[in-house]
Amino acid sequence: NPNATTPTDANTIIFSITPEKGYSLKPTSVMFTATRNGTDKGKIDAKWVDDNGTSVICNAVTPKRNNTPSGKEDQSPFYSTYSTDLDGDATTGECKLIINLYDLSSYKNDGTENLKDVGFCNISIEGVMTAPEVTKGDVNGDREIGMPDVMFLVQYILGNPAEDFNT
Repeated sequence: NPNATTPTDANTIIFSITPEKGYSLKPTSVMFTATRNGTDKGKIDAKWVDDNGTSVICNAVTPKRNNTPSGKEDQSPFYSTYSTDLDGDATTGECKLIINLYDLSSYKNDGTENLKDVGFCNISIEGVMTAPEVTKGDVNGDREIGMPDVMFLVQYILGNPAEDFNT
């Protein structure tokens, strides 16, 4: 709903991650970049929600616009980056980055609606994912239950070219 002036369910974007059964995720940071595309309107609220609770990333912020309006001081870089570090426990449940995008509409002098655009990129959720316990054999044929020898670094990014992924 571009006419909404407050966050609502109708203006929500959700990025959701749920670890597979047996795996757990310990998120360590969440980040995204936003820009207004030649516009004077647009507000963003963002939060991270998981089994540890809610961490606010930003409230009612207006990202920088993608250019400097004529006659105004240079505003580069033409984007804003929002992030938060997370220090909760590992979770096996759903983890969500929730972004509300609102206050996107204005009216022209002739009374027609002038909808505004906001772009997002570099959406990054970082953390450590652990695999389920596995049964390992030793040289005597005895079985041992334990964690695997490898832990995975999770970096979930949307909007970046493949060569920008760090694994």
